[in-house]
Order: sequence, then C-alpha cells, then structure tokens
Amino acid sequence: MKFLADRNLGKLVKWLRILGYDTVYDRGSIDRAFLDRGSREGRCVLTKRKDMVRRNYRGRMLVVLSDDLPGQLREVIVAFELTPDRSSCFTRCLICNEALREADREEAASFVPPYVYQTHQCFQKCPACGRYYWAGTHRENILDFLKGVETAGLEGVGPR
Repeated sequence: MKFLADRNLGKLVKWLRILGYDTVYDRGSIDRAFLDRGSREGRCVLTKRKDMVRRNYRGRMLVVLSDDLPGQLREVIVAFELTPDRSSCFTRCLICNEALREADREEAASFVPPYVYQTHQCFQKCPACGRYYWAGTHRENILDFLKGVETAGLEGVGPR
C-alpha cells in the first residue's frame, strides 16, 4: 500500500516509512493538484483537512482526526486494515522514501562514525540521497514505541 500525506502529517509520514510503507510527503497546497497526484500515483491520500471529503476523489482517502502520533498510526492501520510486518520495518529512507539497499561494509567506513563501523557489521544505504543506516540503539527505542501503540495491527512488531 502506498500513501500520499499532506504537509500537516510529517511525523506520521516518518513512522509509516519506518514501518516500510511507501509514503510521499507533500508539503505543497492541499488542493485538487494534491488529490490528482494521489490518483495518478495510485496512492491512498492522508490529510488533516476535513473539507477534503467533499472533493471528488476516486481513490482511497483518510481524514486523520487524531493530533497525536500514536492515535494517527492507529487510525491509518485500522482504516486501511494494515498488518505491519517486522521484516518490512526499516526498509525505506526516512528522508526521501526510497527503498534501502544493502551497503558494502567497507564502503560505509568513510561515511559512518568510527565507533559505529567497529561495532556494526550490516549497513543499508539510500540509493537516492546516499544516507547510511544501521541498527543502532534508536532501533530498539523505535520498536518499543511501536509496541506501545495499542492496536491489533501492530502486534508482533516490537522487540522480540
């Protein structure tokens, strides 16, 4: 499932990407062009603008009502009947949404801190922006947060 989110949902975009969902963040106007983009790209539209439901949109749309991140995640998971999978987590660039690729450890050496290089064997790289990723302490913090989001759709995503 692919999403297009409006400029009011930046945190939600990041967390959907963490879960592995292809999620485009549109910082432009929330108007007909925004909806046309969602339709053209086959994306489910996520917006905070309640008046958007009156627009003629042929695709799937969710007006996100919650103002807090856990509530927003619950709304999206329930509305689209998502079943986040642990193996899909951490597979997209948090900055540009591209699918990450496995990176050569030696190549990563000059792009990551020396301690990280010494203590990690596996790295991922974004083919678009060149950013490197690794399983640092933030990963467990993220998984703990996701485990704390009380929804059936997120069961089993947290730490083992």
